[in-house]
Amino acid sequence: LIYEDGADDEIFKGMAQRVVDSLEEVGIRKCKGGVMPTNEKWRSSLTEWKERLEKTIKTGKGPLSTLDLMILMDSRFLTGDTTLWEGFRNMMPRLVENKALVREMLEKIIFIPLPLGLFGKFILEKDGPHKGKLNLKTGGWAPLVVLIRLMACLYRIDETSTLKRIEALRDKEVLSLELSKDLIEAYHILMGIRISFQKELILKGEEDSNFIDPSLLNSQDQKRLRFALRKIEELQKLAHEIFFGGGYG
Repeated sequence: LIYEDGADDEIFKGMAQRVVDSLEEVGIRKCKGGVMPTNEKWRSSLTEWKERLEKTIKTGKGPLSTLDLMILMDSRFLTGDTTLWEGFRNMMPRLVENKALVREMLEKIIFIPLPLGLFGKFILEKDGPHKGKLNLKTGGWAPLVVLIRLMACLYRIDETSTLKRIEALRDKEVLSLELSKDLIEAYHILMGIRISFQKELILKGEEDSNFIDPSLLNSQDQKRLRFALRKIEELQKLAHEIFFGGGYG
């Protein structure tokens, strides 16, 4: 939430609370991580936002974590004064100026092993409450979305949806035509599987989870999941070349 300099924060705090409560009433849960405008960290004047971003860009430290920055890269205009939004959004491409900061974001994603072993065997949790399952978010969806997000920021792409970013990276010839097509398919595969398992959990009255049991998928869907994970591995290798291969500095 961005408001003009000098405005009374208490007014926007109250408004944010009403909006968040109303969304919860219609089924949209409050963010467990506190990424909501009711949290003062996510509600400031334009100048305050700029100061926080500037400090983080210059020093790599400050009130905003690397996760916060990645979330901000997906911010989009909903309603209000477009000049406030433009002033904020113009700061986003500058996030890649601090190469150490960007690499800190990337290292957690590029080097994360995906849950696919030799000969296409799924790598599952060996023990604990999720034994026999794999994490579809950290092992698939997150690497895809985050790497595309950072590449889009580097190449100054204004799109905020993953699919639009893939298309824009293709148009800039960062992604090949074939890889961009495959990544779009991979995105739809992961989302489809995620929704299917989520639906089953809801019907059973069980808690939502990012873990899935791939043995419950039919052979065709297992094949499609393997395809998606392999394409994300290709994206990891490409991102490594771009950000760690010398061309990025």
